[in-house]
Amino acid sequence: MGNRIRTFGLLLFLTFLLMGIGYLLGWWLGIPVTYTVTGAFFLAMLLNFTTYWYSHKWVLKMHGAKIVDSSEEPELHRMVERLADSAGLPKPKIAITDDDTPNAFATGRSPSNSVVAVTEGARDLLSKEELEGVLAHEMAHIKNRDMLVNTMAAMIAGAIAYISIAGRFSIFFGGGQRRG
Repeated sequence: MGNRIRTFGLLLFLTFLLMGIGYLLGWWLGIPVTYTVTGAFFLAMLLNFTTYWYSHKWVLKMHGAKIVDSSEEPELHRMVERLADSAGLPKPKIAITDDDTPNAFATGRSPSNSVVAVTEGARDLLSKEELEGVLAHEMAHIKNRDMLVNTMAAMIAGAIAYISIAGRFSIFFGGGQRRG
């Protein structure tokens, strides 16, 4: 329940942050703040919606992860299924990333739509016991619903960076000249 509240709090924070920045941007550029705050509100709603529903796809795409079925990686699927059963979770999808660095991560908005991704480096370099320990750690993230909170925090940072870049460009293209 705590991570659900944190997720809602992050969504609310992102919304108010973008609306506040919209207000300041409108005031600074001399645009009616009603327009900029409304635009910022719709941007926040769009970011909130897409982050909540599609963040796991973005994370997988960003890492070049490919979902694999049990015929491609039977050992990995058995390991994850055993860990999911012992944790009382539904079995997540499994993805492999083409990376030699031994690593793994979990993503998804809830345990029912989660994905555990393993790098080829982890799969090839770690022993079965070590890999199972790494996967157990990722299953703990799924059980605690940490993935969505982390993704939301990253989205807030991305939104702030995007707005600062847009603000920097407005300086070069005539920003800061308040009217009236």
